[in-house]
Amino acid sequence: MPDRLVEYFVVAGTEPRKRLSRTSRTSLSPEGDPLPPPPDVEAKGMVLQRFPATDWRLTPLPMAIEMFCQPLGWYLTYIPPSPSFINFILTAEDGSRLYCTCLNFYQLQQQAQRSKRRFVSTPTIGVTELEALSKRRGKSCKDWNSVDYLDEGNEVNWSLEDVWEVPDEAYEPLSLCVVSKFPLFDTLQNCLKAIYVSWIGDQPLEPLIAELLTTTHVPSVHCSPVRKKFGALKELVLHPIHEESALPYTSTAAIRLLRSIGTHNMLQLLASLLCDTSVLVISSCYTALTSAIQALWSIIHPLTISHSLVPVVPERLLDYVQLPSTYIM
Repeated sequence: MPDRLVEYFVVAGTEPRKRLSRTSRTSLSPEGDPLPPPPDVEAKGMVLQRFPATDWRLTPLPMAIEMFCQPLGWYLTYIPPSPSFINFILTAEDGSRLYCTCLNFYQLQQQAQRSKRRFVSTPTIGVTELEALSKRRGKSCKDWNSVDYLDEGNEVNWSLEDVWEVPDEAYEPLSLCVVSKFPLFDTLQNCLKAIYVSWIGDQPLEPLIAELLTTTHVPSVHCSPVRKKFGALKELVLHPIHEESALPYTSTAAIRLLRSIGTHNMLQLLASLLCDTSVLVISSCYTALTSAIQALWSIIHPLTISHSLVPVVPERLLDYVQLPSTYIM
């Protein structure tokens, strides 16, 4: 029986708050020079909606997942960063791991409030309702084949930055997150891209999410790759995942880590892992952190990493780096 590619789809955002004006942003100093933009305003993150609404029996949704979607905290800003992906891994008490990919982007507060109402007003959708929605997907969603969003390489023609305009007010962060049992970060990012296209196109998202959660499966070992159309993607390719006894799937993570730190440092890092020493990985790129740790457990195969594995640590949890137990963070 093939396994689901995605266990949960989560929409995270900030708690409702008073709308911030950008009046001070256009004010002039006594000398006639433009004043700098106001500082960012801290907000509280929350899960706006999750699909399905209840936990799978063997795979519960991790608590406080919104903290990992925005590791530096949730902030309203007048100068929004470009949309970006964050890959992170969460380790459960029993040692099992969940692999998460999050697409973070910003909307003007007025637009973000409409987006929130779009999900908060959505009725609770369980597994049965998701399966029914998936069957109706062809009738509920527009056929994106007729829209010139894709090029021949199965990629969106425009970059994610192209959808933004000059800000008129404060921007509010929103996060779309998928949770999987498989480290297929590239595939998960492609799925989020397709959902994002539907999001900005104001298309119904529930049937697309239902298809992702109920009928999109990872092929079993020795099976052929599965190719299917998914939303704005002309072709979503799902490759079989090897058994635990086989080589782990890490894409190009290992060679990228070797090129980044060099052979000598790589050998020192492997020696530390074999001696059960805690390893703290630091990078300005969140996705690079997860990629580096992916590479580590592939290189020491067939040995396994018994450490607590948390590549991306939210700012509020930084005190955990002082734990006496071994970890990789």
